Amino acid sequence: MNSAHSALPELTSDVLARLREAFRRCGYDADGVVSALGGAAHAALGRGEPLPALHASSDAGELGALIRLFLLGRKEPATSVAAALSPLSTDDAVAAYDRAISLTHDPAQRAHLVARRTLCPG
Repeated sequence: MNSAHSALPELTSDVLARLREAFRRCGYDADGVVSALGGAAHAALGRGEPLPALHASSDAGELGALIRLFLLGRKEPATSVAAALSPLSTDDAVAAYDRAISLTHDPAQRAHLVARRTLCPG
């Protein structure tokens, strides 16, 4: 392992369990996203048209915050992100994301993740 990898925290089972708990609590999975967005907005998102999903997610509470942050790449208020990711702290979430970037070997995927990193709080 090189020094860049060792400088970042490990993706421990505890961090992953807290992230999984947050996603489950909010319903952030394929079915939950489709349900929150509705068929038309979900289909529009699949065509690269984010505005219907942005509008549909505005009434979806914490799930909507995760949809806007992760699927639409929108900035969200830190308080909304913290509430949606609870019990995982935003600091732990950002550290896990940075760790995932460091472990990505595909240059295109890495570039995509680095670009998206600027949208994360912290």
